[in-house]
Amino acid sequence: MALRGRAFCPGHVTAFFQICEDEDPLKMGSRGAGLCLSKGVLTSVEAREASRTRIDVHLKGRPGPSEVTERALDLFMEEPMEVVVDSEVQLPVSQGFAMSGAGALSSLLALNDALGRPRGLEELVAIAHQAELECRTGLGDVYPQSLGGLDIRERPGVPPHGLVHTTTVDSEVILCILGPPLSTRAMLANEMIVRSVNGVGRRCVDRFLLKRDLSSFFRLAYQFARQTLLASSAIQGAVIRASLHGRASMCMLGNSIFAIGEVEELQESLVEEGDVYRVRVDNSGARVL
Repeated sequence: MALRGRAFCPGHVTAFFQICEDEDPLKMGSRGAGLCLSKGVLTSVEAREASRTRIDVHLKGRPGPSEVTERALDLFMEEPMEVVVDSEVQLPVSQGFAMSGAGALSSLLALNDALGRPRGLEELVAIAHQAELECRTGLGDVYPQSLGGLDIRERPGVPPHGLVHTTTVDSEVILCILGPPLSTRAMLANEMIVRSVNGVGRRCVDRFLLKRDLSSFFRLAYQFARQTLLASSAIQGAVIRASLHGRASMCMLGNSIFAIGEVEELQESLVEEGDVYRVRVDNSGARVL
C-alpha cells in the first residue's frame, strides 16, 4: 500500500550575502538577507516498502534539475523504499528563486508526513541544506524558507548553529526575468566573484543588523549588486525604471530583479523587459498540506 504526503515550500530571493565555508555542513552556508515568496514548489509523494531504494522525481510546470531533491531523499532514508515525487515548480529555475531548495524541502516534508512524521522540521531543514551544499546549488536559502517573511541570516548554517531573524511583511512582490539562467555552481567556483561577494556582503549584513527595515534592505541590496559587479547593465537599467514606482534590486543569483511598491505600475513598466510574476511575501514558511 502506498503512503502519501503533500507539502509546499516557498521560493526565496536573496538580496545580499556572504559565503561562509566550514567542514561541518551544519555550520557552513551564508550570512545574508532575503524574502520568501508565495510561489515555490508544491510536492506530492508516494512511498512504498521495497527491497532496494528507488527515487523517481517528476517535475510539473517547469523543467529543471532534480539532483538536490534526489540527494535529500537519499540522505533521509534509513531503509530501502520506492519513492515517487511529483513536484510543481512554480517559478523559473536558476534565476535566484531558490527552486532547488524548495523542491528538496517540500519533498522531505511530504515524505516525512507520509511516514507519520518521524522527524522534526529542524532535522529536515538540515538534510535539505546539506543536499544543497553538496550539489552547490545554494548556500543559505533552505533555513529561511522553512520560516517565511523577511529574513536576516546573522550566523551561517542551520540549527543549532545557524541564526536567522524574521520579520512579517504584508506586501506584493513583482519579479521580472531579464535574461537566460545563471549557474550558481559556476559563480561560486569563481574566486574573484567569491572575494568580492564576501567583502561587500559582510558589510551589508552588519549594517542591516543595525537597522532592519525595508528601506535599508533594498538600499543595501542594490549597493551589493553594483559593488560586486554582479548586476549587468540590463539589470541596473531595469532596477532604475522600477525604482520610479517603488524599491527594487537584483535576485541573487539570477538574471532577474524583484520589486515592491506600486504593483500595477511596476508590472506595466517591466512587462516589456521580460517575463513578469506577481507574488506575495510568504510569511508562513514551508509546511505540510
